[in-house]
Amino acid sequence: MKVQLLAIVVPVLISLSIQDTSGSQAEKDLIDSLLSKYDVMVRPTVRYTDIINVSFAITLQQIVDLDEKNQLLTTSMYMDWKWTDAYLTWDPAKFDGIDEIRLPAKKVWKPDILVYNSAVDSFDQMLQTNMVVRSTGAIEWLPPGLFKTTCDVDIRYFPFDEQKCTIKFGAWTYHGGMVDLVLPSEQATLDDYIPSGEWDLISMKGSRTSVKYLCCPHPFVDVTYTIHMRRRTLFYGFNLILPCVLVCSLTILVFLLPAD
Repeated sequence: MKVQLLAIVVPVLISLSIQDTSGSQAEKDLIDSLLSKYDVMVRPTVRYTDIINVSFAITLQQIVDLDEKNQLLTTSMYMDWKWTDAYLTWDPAKFDGIDEIRLPAKKVWKPDILVYNSAVDSFDQMLQTNMVVRSTGAIEWLPPGLFKTTCDVDIRYFPFDEQKCTIKFGAWTYHGGMVDLVLPSEQATLDDYIPSGEWDLISMKGSRTSVKYLCCPHPFVDVTYTIHMRRRTLFYGFNLILPCVLVCSLTILVFLLPAD
């Protein structure tokens, strides 16, 4: 009985092992084929005059901190950027039906999009995660990041104030005739947002602008997201206003006590 069972199981395991090896080899051959002559320094277009359209979307996960004294906003977000790479296309039928692969960010050309109003030395604050590459050349990159940006904070009406902080993204060296940023929606994605204990998020909207600088003949495209938030007054009511009112009330009551 055991011999018969082994006679059935062993060929199946060998067959599965061969299939796995074949699949892995096909993926290796595909990656080798794509990257053998690929240059990350070259913008992947059929013609040099072609524009690469980058679909630019953001998901806000958390407002980590707003430092009023130093006027710094810290947010946790991840990007959702999509574009087409004319050099990373293949016929899935030639590679065991493989329709998509993952490649390290450093191996693939990507637009040099940075945070213009970054408050730290590293203007690129995103984790260099793998990219999803499809057989059509479609690239999707979803790098997360913890962003520290400048914010003009106005506390005249504290603790009943509202703040609007902007986060500005744009390509650093590619002008609008080479890389264009496209907003699929002006609203940032808030599905995974974790509410702040200090701030109520009112909205986060993006806008696309094209600016021509004195240094350069071509305009540069940027995307600016505005985070509109309202301070949670109840938080300060219990921790600041109420204790002050009670102390003042006790001070006034002292004068009502008899002199003796």
